[in-house]
Amino acid sequence: MASSLRQSSMQAVNFFFLVDIFTCVLGILILITLMLATQANTIPASHPSSTVAEQTRQKELAHLLDDLSRLNTENEMTQRSLSAAESAPGLASLQSEIADLKEANQAQRQQRDTLQGEVKKLNQIGIERDIVLGLADLRKQIEKIKDETLLLQPSVDAILAEMTLEENRVKQAEAELLAAKNLRDKLWLIPDLSQTSKEPLLITVAERAIRIERFNKPSETVRIATTHLEKEFQTALKQYDPLNFYTVFYVKPSGILAFEQMREIAKDANYEIGYDALEEGTEIIFSRQE
Repeated sequence: MASSLRQSSMQAVNFFFLVDIFTCVLGILILITLMLATQANTIPASHPSSTVAEQTRQKELAHLLDDLSRLNTENEMTQRSLSAAESAPGLASLQSEIADLKEANQAQRQQRDTLQGEVKKLNQIGIERDIVLGLADLRKQIEKIKDETLLLQPSVDAILAEMTLEENRVKQAEAELLAAKNLRDKLWLIPDLSQTSKEPLLITVAERAIRIERFNKPSETVRIATTHLEKEFQTALKQYDPLNFYTVFYVKPSGILAFEQMREIAKDANYEIGYDALEEGTEIIFSRQE
């Protein structure tokens, strides 16, 4: 492609004769202005008529000076325009540039047509290959499955929402079941004081844990070590009066031997005795249920 800055071999049109004409007109206007100014200075000032004529000439002179200034400005603008026109490329250069652009455009169109032809050819080859390999039917099946999937999507969304709801219900049920399991291994005991005036002493007996409790007074719980069972149990019973308290043993399977010994000690201390069996993993809560 030819450069847009390439100059024509032909000489461009010369506009400088117009500048010469404007310059001549400007010189004539300057000469007329000087003549009018000279005549105005030679008229005597004593005559009233000369004063009026002088004022008229002064006005005309002012108008001429304004026209002169305007013509100077237009002359400068014309000179700049002519300089720009002089430096512009010639007609032959512009025509050459247009021809080069047309050739480049035609070449790009031919390249585009060639590429489009290659794309069509490749598409045709792909279609023929799919037919040979049996992929055409497979593509149709894929499109069919896609359409069916779109139709089933609302049902799938509804099922997913139902599954989410069921999962929340299962989680809630699991939490309730866990709470129930925690409560299952706990036994709340509330004594019936309507038949006696004595207060019960609850004694839980296991192999490694022996406790003496008063109802609803967990801070007064006494724990006894099995290594010094007899001595510690006798000391603990001395804190209570058999006339005001009676003993109730809850015995776990691991504490049967200790229970036999403790029962004899409580009997010797003149305590009323009651007892019952208790599962190994059950915990007794000797207070009111919150």
